[in-house]
Amino acid sequence: MLRVHNYGAACCVIESDSFRILCDPWLVGTAYLGTWEREHYLPDPVKSIGKVDVIWISHCHDDHYHPESLRLYLATYPNTPIYIGDAKFLERIMVRDGFSPIVRSMVWVGEKGKAIGFHIIPNNGYEDDNVDTALVVVDECYNQAVVNMNDCPFDAKQVDNINVVTRFRHVTALLPYAGAGPWPQCFHMEYAQRLEEEEKKKDKFLAQFQRYKEALKPDVAVPFSAGYVLRGPLASLNSHRGIPRQEDVPGATVLPVEGAAPRPAEAFGGYAWEQDPWPTDDEIHALIECAAQRAPKVSGAPLTIDLAWGADTGGSSAYVDATHGHAPFAHETIHFDPRLLAGMLRRKYHANSIEIGSCIRIERHGKYYDPRVFSYLYRLHV
Repeated sequence: MLRVHNYGAACCVIESDSFRILCDPWLVGTAYLGTWEREHYLPDPVKSIGKVDVIWISHCHDDHYHPESLRLYLATYPNTPIYIGDAKFLERIMVRDGFSPIVRSMVWVGEKGKAIGFHIIPNNGYEDDNVDTALVVVDECYNQAVVNMNDCPFDAKQVDNINVVTRFRHVTALLPYAGAGPWPQCFHMEYAQRLEEEEKKKDKFLAQFQRYKEALKPDVAVPFSAGYVLRGPLASLNSHRGIPRQEDVPGATVLPVEGAAPRPAEAFGGYAWEQDPWPTDDEIHALIECAAQRAPKVSGAPLTIDLAWGADTGGSSAYVDATHGHAPFAHETIHFDPRLLAGMLRRKYHANSIEIGSCIRIERHGKYYDPRVFSYLYRLHV
């Protein structure tokens, strides 16, 4: 019989009577350049989890692929295989970090009629930059399935593929109910508007949860994969992230976090970029000029992106300014700590980690949103 043990964040163990799969182990430490920590502290995560048969990593984001946690677990259980889907970027960075991931779409273990199978199903919910996968675990003996959607945006084709696997089975689905990223907490806006945008964001992801329920028709629907908080000075933004409480998700079954304990007091040691030296004006100008020349052209409707350094803040800030040509009064300015921008341009820090980690401040004039701005930043480096 399949069971799910929740260990907080996006980490869980899906187990049958004879087989255990550890999913996305972020167990210790921080994520996204030191801006995130787990909402639930695990004093001895490896002992709490115990031995598993395989580890599955869903995608490359820091709270799912967490090298420090993998090394901690593998120090006790060194022969545990790690499975991933057909994700070239994730495979490349795992190999770079010294791991040996096994790329599979389907694995069966055991004799026919009593086997445990797991299927890794890709997601293409975005126009580009798709990295997510879902996991479906099947127990033939009890005719059960567990679906772990982690962070997957809704993708009808992926849902259809999952339904083929889970058809006529008793299904437990772990479904996303909240979203990370800088909106709305990192944006300059009036207090009343901020409250309104927080509620809109909650409603958007609660609607996605219900859409998944209607499409997958699980017997049990579990809100999953949002157990993080911002730390240090950024902790003041936690209440403005637009994340609903699990208890407020309609028609959901909430799984308690196992092995959690009060977090011990510790001094805040700063964020990753704060350990870097401050770049000089000449260094920043050279990096910006080189990166802008190498950056790919922005396709589609007019979009002008300018990089500048300290022109409006006396040298204390760097910023990216984007103007949308078909919405002439709409533009946004993204403010960086200069050390953070220099690290991004040098490929030390990835723009996606900066964005998800709430490391920036954004002014948006007009309500027009263009996702190409951050897609451009993802590829902006020397």
